[in-house]
Amino acid sequence: MNLARASVKIFLAKVVTSLASFVATVVFSQVLGADPLGVYYPFVALLGILSLPIDFGLSRAVAKRISEGKERSQFFGAGILMRFLLLALFSVPVYLYQDLIANYIGANVAGILLIALWLEIGSSFSIAILNGELRVGETALIRMIQPLTWLTVGYTLLSVGYGVEAIIYSHILGRIAVFVAATWKISIYPAVPHWEHLRSLFDFSKFTFVNSIGGIIYSWMDVLIITMFVSLELGVARAEIGAYENAWRVSLLVTFVSRSITQVLFPQISKWHTENKKDKIEQVLSEAFVPALVVVTPALVGVVLLSDEILIYLFGNEFAVAAPALIILVGLRFFEVIDGVYGRVLDAFDRPDLTMIATIFAVTTNLILNISLIYALGITGAAIGTAAAVLVGTVINVYYMTNFITINIPVNKLIWSVISSVIMGIALRLTLIEFGVRSLIDLLLSVTLGAVLYIVVLLVYRPIRESMWELAEPLVPENIISKYTN
Repeated sequence: MNLARASVKIFLAKVVTSLASFVATVVFSQVLGADPLGVYYPFVALLGILSLPIDFGLSRAVAKRISEGKERSQFFGAGILMRFLLLALFSVPVYLYQDLIANYIGANVAGILLIALWLEIGSSFSIAILNGELRVGETALIRMIQPLTWLTVGYTLLSVGYGVEAIIYSHILGRIAVFVAATWKISIYPAVPHWEHLRSLFDFSKFTFVNSIGGIIYSWMDVLIITMFVSLELGVARAEIGAYENAWRVSLLVTFVSRSITQVLFPQISKWHTENKKDKIEQVLSEAFVPALVVVTPALVGVVLLSDEILIYLFGNEFAVAAPALIILVGLRFFEVIDGVYGRVLDAFDRPDLTMIATIFAVTTNLILNISLIYALGITGAAIGTAAAVLVGTVINVYYMTNFITINIPVNKLIWSVISSVIMGIALRLTLIEFGVRSLIDLLLSVTLGAVLYIVVLLVYRPIRESMWELAEPLVPENIISKYTN
């Protein structure tokens, strides 16, 4: 697998995916408002939480074992068997407690939730198989189907009179499309597993299950707890759920580079680890942070200056309540980038037990702080609690990772990124004082001005130019390269 080509392919796919999701969020927010989104987001959050015990870490475990290249069909079959048994088992309480679920979410959608659960598990498992086959670039293209379906079908249903059901139905249809496409692409066939295959998956998944809890809970615990406060009428409005999650989704835009890199690194580093290529791993990881962090630093500066305007002109006035949370959420992405790389590498080293420890501490921190801070500070407290949990998990993962390999962080490149961000921020601030932001067009022009200025200043530094070229070169046709290098 060509790491650079796969990373760039995934990056481009994630750009499309992120843009489609973002455009859909903007459109649905402007059409529906914050209150109906306060129904949809808890629906998706509950779907994610219910998926945890059913997945039981099997997605990563299957990808890990298949990527090792031995008895792949048997591990495929073992994964199917374990997934089906868990899915059947945990579907029962969802069916029995439909009224409780409806009261919590704020709409009678428990039956739809059960259908969505089966599709969620099926599509994620098919994607895991492709990842194990080291076809990560292809999975990135398949993942694009979900947000594109959500946008197009959701908008169509809204235009003919559906309400919040439009975005729930389109979400489910997107999962159907992903499942069909991913399953069609799988090149290996399942075989009847033996006990040792089931045991091998369990031995790995029992640790990654806890780590999966960390990922999902990190993404959705705040929304779930805010929803609990809403259902118990403890001072938080349902519209604030929609406002907070929109702020979260805006902050996610700065992480698509890091997510592209870590998605490629896991199966490849897993393979290198089995081949004892420690030097190769250290070399790749030393540069892996640069493309990701050079996106986060200017984004934080920009959000500090434009948080209110971003939420008002993209979504509507009622979403501005989440402006302080937006700044905090973008800030935590700096630590998420580091944690994402180190945590996945520990899994690739077959040490999910260590990331499990980090996850337990992070989840505990998240739970305690979210309950106490949401009660005291509302949705801003949710952002603070989540940021603190990410920081705790990052520190622990970094500590464990340094016991295995040595990574030389390119400090000079990161310092230049900070300098470039500060220069951009000063110029943008002066522009805002002079002209202000009074419309969506003004906002887009301000963001474009800041981005162009940042990129120009950033590329003045030669080592960063060279790093960017290393990423772009695999996509450039060889005849063009030879034309300008000979």
